[in-house]
Amino acid sequence: MRVFLALAALVVTSLPGVAAAAPSDQATPSGTPPVPVAASPGSGLVIQSDMVIGAPGPCVLQSRFHPGDRVVFRAKVYDAQTGQLAPNAQVVVRLEDGTTLNMQYGAHPPPNVGPSTDEYWTAVWAIRPDTPMGIVRYSIEATDGGRTGRFEPFENMTSLLTIVPAES
Repeated sequence: MRVFLALAALVVTSLPGVAAAAPSDQATPSGTPPVPVAASPGSGLVIQSDMVIGAPGPCVLQSRFHPGDRVVFRAKVYDAQTGQLAPNAQVVVRLEDGTTLNMQYGAHPPPNVGPSTDEYWTAVWAIRPDTPMGIVRYSIEATDGGRTGRFEPFENMTSLLTIVPAES
C-alpha cells in the first residue's frame, strides 16, 4: 500500500502544470505580496473583492445586510500578466436589478479616518427600506484598455449578498 501511495504521488507531481507551490516572499513595488496571475496570454484583469458595512464605525466584513444599511463593495484589480495593480482601470458594480455603481479608486482608510494603509476601489449601495428580502446577485467588472475582468461571489449562501429583515 505504501508503495502504491508513493507511486501515485510521484505520478501526480510529474504531470505538466502540477507541482508543489512554494510561498513567495517577494513583494511588489507597493510592498504588497504579488497576486497569483493567470497563465494564458492576454487573459486580462483579475479582480479580488469583498463587502463591508459602511459608516458609522469601522469597516466590518459581512454578507447579510438590513434595509437602511450601506453596503461598501471593495475591490482590487490586477493585470493578469504582471500581477501589478491596474489603478487606471474603470470598475463598476452591477446589481441584478440593472443598477450600476461606479467604483472609485483611492487610499484607505480615507485621510479623515486615519493614516492610509492600502489603495483599492470602492462603491457604496444604500439599501432602501422597500428593498425585497433575499439574495441580491451582483458582479464587479473592470476594463483597462482592451483588457477586461469580471468578479462574481462564490455560489455559497455565506458569500452571497443577502437582505434580511431589520432586527426589532
